[in-house]
Amino acid sequence: MQSKPKNNIDHNNEYFETWSPEAFANCANYQNTLRKFSSSFIRGDVLDIGCGSRVYYNFKNIDKWTGVDLSKKMINEIQFFDNIDDSKLTLDQGDATNLEYKDNSFDTVCAFFIIHHLAKESKDISEKRVISTLKHAKRVLRQDGCMVVAENASGPLEWPYHLMYSLFYKAAKKLFNIEMPYFWRKKQFYNLAKNAGFSKVNCVHLTVDEWIYNPVLKIKVPPILSSSLFQTMTLYILEK
Repeated sequence: MQSKPKNNIDHNNEYFETWSPEAFANCANYQNTLRKFSSSFIRGDVLDIGCGSRVYYNFKNIDKWTGVDLSKKMINEIQFFDNIDDSKLTLDQGDATNLEYKDNSFDTVCAFFIIHHLAKESKDISEKRVISTLKHAKRVLRQDGCMVVAENASGPLEWPYHLMYSLFYKAAKKLFNIEMPYFWRKKQFYNLAKNAGFSKVNCVHLTVDEWIYNPVLKIKVPPILSSSLFQTMTLYILEK
C-alpha cells in the first residue's frame, strides 16, 4: 500500500484527529444497503475523497483505488470490508476542496458522508467549498466517469438548525472545538452539482432503521433522526 502526504492540507484544522473511528459501526444495515446500491457504479480507477476510516462498498469492479483524507488518523486506521490487494491501493493526506490529481485520471470518484463536513462558518462559505470539491471531482473524472455521493439529505424539521447555522457553528467551534456540519436538501445538492458542471444527477433514497453513531455528537442517534422529517440517507450519481 502506497501512502504519501499532500501539500494542500489545512494544518490548523485538527478537528478530525479527535474522532474515534473505533466507535463506527462495521457492516451495519445502512452500510450493507449502500454497498448493494452503489456497487454497480464504482469501477475502474477509483478516487475516494474523504475516505475516512471505513470503506464498505464493493471492490469487485475496481482496478486501482486511491483514498484521500484530511485526517492522518483516519488514514492510519482505515478498514476495508473486502480483501484488497495492497499493490492496488494508495492513501494520500489532502484537502477535498483542492485536489492535486491530474485531469481525467479516474473512472469513479466517491464521496461517502463527507459533503456535509466541508461546511465552514456560514451557508455561503460552505456552498463555495462544496462546489470547489465537486468541480475538482469532475475535473479528475474521465469523460464517461461518474461521481458517487452518499449523503444525508436535509428534511423539513431541520430548517431551524440551518437557518441559524452561522450562530451554531461559531458557538460549537468556540465552546467545544466542534466543526458543525451543514446538510443540503436534495434540490440544493442538485443545484450545487449543476453549478459544478455535472451534466446529470440521479438519486435514490435509502431507509435507515437502526441507531447510528454520530461522530460530531459522539453518541448513537435513534432512527427517527434519520427519517425523512429530519434527514434521508441518499445516494447520488453524478454524471460528467
